[in-house]
Amino acid sequence: MDKLIQKQGFYYKSFELKDDEVRVTSHDFENESEYSVDYLNLGVRTYRHEEKKSRAWQWILWLAISLSVLALVIEGVWNYEIIARAWIGTLLLVASLVILWFKLKEEPAMIHLIGGQEKLVLLAVIPTEKEVKSFLKNIRKRIKKAYRDQYLDNEEDVLPEEKKTRIEWLHELKMISHSEKEALLDQVKKERANGIGFRIR
Repeated sequence: MDKLIQKQGFYYKSFELKDDEVRVTSHDFENESEYSVDYLNLGVRTYRHEEKKSRAWQWILWLAISLSVLALVIEGVWNYEIIARAWIGTLLLVASLVILWFKLKEEPAMIHLIGGQEKLVLLAVIPTEKEVKSFLKNIRKRIKKAYRDQYLDNEEDVLPEEKKTRIEWLHELKMISHSEKEALLDQVKKERANGIGFRIR
């Protein structure tokens, strides 16, 4: 999956994977932005954030119902039928609009892609959790490839100690696995004797 489009309430996010970067379009309740992020500025770690659901709308609904009941009592005692019904209708309309406002403005669950100089923030389950996971898997592959191409390929002139430092650094960033790290370090040892560089595919 090279493109992910997410829509929920006031939130709209679009991510498109290109050769060297991801293009992002983001709109929410307060901001609108379009930008590109180089894969070399991103990390591959993630964490999920979900705000505690606001209960303000429940209090508003309870208040509207209570005042509506009071209006019915007024209607029954003083026989102000037209005023009471107009009051009830207005209360319920205002309460419905306020509740809708709170629900649309409520921040959905988010997944943050971190570990680099910049981060991406995605809706966690929009359009589906499976599609979000598939997109994250794809962008991680591209990020890792970008780091490998930049720091492991075509580095014949790099000294062995510098190669070793790069390998350890890439492993710390989760750009290469433990087994890849060990294989590359063994390769550096052999190349030190032969005096050649290294490549990884």
